[in-house]
Amino acid sequence: MKKTALLLMNEEGSVMVVVIIVMALLLLMGITATNISTVEMQILRNTIIQKQDFYITEGGVTEVAADVDYSGLPDRQCNDPGRTSCGDAGFYNITDIDTPVILTQSNGQASISNPTEAQVNNVTDTTWPVNHDGDGNEYAYRAYYKGQGPMPKGYGAGFGAYIFDITARKQSDSMLASMSITINEGYRKIGPKN
Repeated sequence: MKKTALLLMNEEGSVMVVVIIVMALLLLMGITATNISTVEMQILRNTIIQKQDFYITEGGVTEVAADVDYSGLPDRQCNDPGRTSCGDAGFYNITDIDTPVILTQSNGQASISNPTEAQVNNVTDTTWPVNHDGDGNEYAYRAYYKGQGPMPKGYGAGFGAYIFDITARKQSDSMLASMSITINEGYRKIGPKN
């Protein structure tokens, strides 16, 4: 019994046990911190990609809106071969200002006069034309002429307000491929009445 009591009272090596436990806890905390920072970096990367896609799409809406011209001015020039919304195929002339029409169609399809609500609300239509810059920053777009609208104050009787909905869609070719950013904005162009 005396030998057992002496062995239990002997504290040699107890420091080693405490050091091993502390080292194990520090190792566990380091592994946890590494995992948390890896997840945060992935979240940050996805956020950056999503914001880039959003700004490309938003810029696309503005770019297409500038190309929509109901009067078909022949003197406008566009030297960007990646933009189908400008040049010979662009400007999306409106021949009847009283008829709503989806102006933008590709694959040889004609514009859709008096579209149904389902056609207007379909943002996954694969026949939309695509603008791109060669760096993978592509967006599909649709210009929908809704008709004439109210005139803002200050214009004379010889002017009309023409209402458009411009929609752009950017598909991401990254990890977020299942996500698609779609932006729809309304535009009003003021011009002479036809």
